[in-house]
Amino acid sequence: HSAYTHYNITKLEFLPAFKAAFYNLITKDNICASFRGTGLVPFNPEAVLSKLDVKLRTPSPPATDITQWESKTPSNAAELGAQSILIRNRIQRHQDSSPTSILMSLDQLARGAEVMIHSGVLLCDQVARLQQANEAVTKRRARKRKQIQKQGTLTKAEGSEIIAQKDIDVQLEGEIRQGRACVGRSTQQQRRCGRCSEVGHNARICHKDVETIKD
Repeated sequence: HSAYTHYNITKLEFLPAFKAAFYNLITKDNICASFRGTGLVPFNPEAVLSKLDVKLRTPSPPATDITQWESKTPSNAAELGAQSILIRNRIQRHQDSSPTSILMSLDQLARGAEVMIHSGVLLCDQVARLQQANEAVTKRRARKRKQIQKQGTLTKAEGSEIIAQKDIDVQLEGEIRQGRACVGRSTQQQRRCGRCSEVGHNARICHKDVETIKD
């Protein structure tokens, strides 16, 4: 059960334990024995060579430059081509039936998959460009916010005062318009007749001449 036991140790507990283990292991006797075992001090290469277990065997053939492709799901255009060649060779070694139609289907599949892979590469490039454009827009917006902050920030009370002042200005403009309209109407009502200088009528409907003729 000890193989499955987990022990937790903190840094403060580990450092003193490591220091004690280090000084118990790295001793003068162990260091000298290590140099002596490697034939360095004293210099004695035969002490090492005599301990080698040499077995003669036939050398393995040199590795070929062309790596043998193993069947797996291709992840790029080159692996897709290697996969199609491997399948084609396996089909050609099959002697029981003609592989012509199978090879044609395989070629079509390879061409279609190659187109999809290249399309995926182009799509990734477009996404990367869109991300860069989005980052540029975000940075511009951040710069605008910083400029506004440098010019001065508004408190809630200051913002309320600005809104209230705008409402007051709108109300004053409306009252001024109404006052001008009332003044215009009162001026029209106080106009006097050009013949008799009386209010309430004009010269066109003045009866002063009619009364003079009757007299």
